[in-house]
Amino acid sequence: MKLLSILFILSLLPAYGKGLPSKAFKIDDIIKEFRGQLELKVSELQKNYITHKKGRFASFKSHEDSTCSWVKAAAGETLSKIQMSIDSEENRLTESVFYTGCHNQLNLKELVVTTGTDLKPISERELFEGQRSFDLKKNEESRYYSLRAWDDQELFRLTLRRVGTGKVAEFFIREQRFMNMSLSVEEKTTKVTYTFYPYSIKYERKHSSWNINRGRSTYSLSAVKSPTREYYLDSIFQEISGSTFQTYFSFSVLQNSIARVSSFIKWHLFIFPSTEFASGGVQSPRFLDELRLTFNRLLSNTDLNLVRNLIQSYIRLIEEGVIKIIDNRSDEE
Repeated sequence: MKLLSILFILSLLPAYGKGLPSKAFKIDDIIKEFRGQLELKVSELQKNYITHKKGRFASFKSHEDSTCSWVKAAAGETLSKIQMSIDSEENRLTESVFYTGCHNQLNLKELVVTTGTDLKPISERELFEGQRSFDLKKNEESRYYSLRAWDDQELFRLTLRRVGTGKVAEFFIREQRFMNMSLSVEEKTTKVTYTFYPYSIKYERKHSSWNINRGRSTYSLSAVKSPTREYYLDSIFQEISGSTFQTYFSFSVLQNSIARVSSFIKWHLFIFPSTEFASGGVQSPRFLDELRLTFNRLLSNTDLNLVRNLIQSYIRLIEEGVIKIIDNRSDEE
């Protein structure tokens, strides 16, 4: 897990926009740490199975007899479905996505409620690639996001709203708050404060259960960007290094609360049809896409045997000359 957290941190360094401290953690990156597994599964279903789409509905079938969640499924039987419904009112948009797995079992639900002006739902392409941004756009005032199991047991929730010139986000695991993120922008200074809360939760499913008690007292970390420098503060406002800030955040969030949500999702993914990584890329865009998806696997700690197999396949294909790489790096890079 330590290696995965380091990889996650390194992936963030060049990704931040203007005004944010370079080592601050964005909302979308935090959520992708667990939701990347679902995004990957949605993408791979379309590569592994016969896909039929109509509007914001897609079904997935196999051309041959298969096994779905340990039960035989005949060729042509629907193995999984994705469906999205939209409810649009004045200055309010509700998007509901339903993920159905093997044996027509509703598996996961996502509910996204956004307020603002000129609101638009995610596109069909974004839906079927599993992609979504959760941070607020300029025309949006608030967002509510809930990821739930089929029986409406909530796994994760985000509430996000504008406050003055900044934003406040609240993060929940199993309906208990584990973190607040407060962004304030004053003149040319941007400050992001993450506050971590104690909680005790329980989640039970067939053959699996989670009992988590995080009894630490409330504490915080801050990242500040001024016109002259960036600096980072601990809970008692003592300045710490950027590396220490990232280590504390990783331990407080990525390796604890977010890792638990990730394990919930991993359990639910077993209810979907199995998928394999489609490798053997000849075109560079395909090769890059596979590398990005592989990195998501590392972040979510899922199907690592497939990551290993894909890397071994790349080595073999490069040695055989099927994949050709031109390395233009200098000796210092």
